[in-house]
Amino acid sequence: MSNTEIPKELEVAAQWWADHLGTREQDAGDVGLNLASQMFHCAPVATDSQKEAFKLFLIDRLYEDTQGRPDYWTSLGVDYGACQHLRDAMEEAGYPDTNGSLPIKTDMTIENGKVSVSLGYTAERKPIYVSKQRAKEDMARLEQDIKDIKEAADIGE
Repeated sequence: MSNTEIPKELEVAAQWWADHLGTREQDAGDVGLNLASQMFHCAPVATDSQKEAFKLFLIDRLYEDTQGRPDYWTSLGVDYGACQHLRDAMEEAGYPDTNGSLPIKTDMTIENGKVSVSLGYTAERKPIYVSKQRAKEDMARLEQDIKDIKEAADIGE
């Protein structure tokens, strides 16, 4: 993979998870559970070298999943435990998969040209990266949707 250009969205996704490795950001949707999660936070602070190893492994794994698929879509997430790719990246980095290793109730969607995250229970999904081409395509679809809604509601211009 060293001679291959990695899509920006894979780098952004992996960096986001690496930046959240060992943080105390926990939103389980319940005040008591959030407090307990904070109190029993077992995860150590991740070192820079662990974060880098985690990120590089995750980029490699995501690239394997998406290569040759121009319109790919994949996701990474943590419910009360991390998905397999995130667990494997933690293992590769020598970082323990314990309570608080990554933010629970978090879901990330990675698409061609776009990355969005929902950080915590019922959190709104927000884009953290959108390529210019993807932004233009999405805005054109939204403009058409607005026209269609106005027409259906007989609102007019």
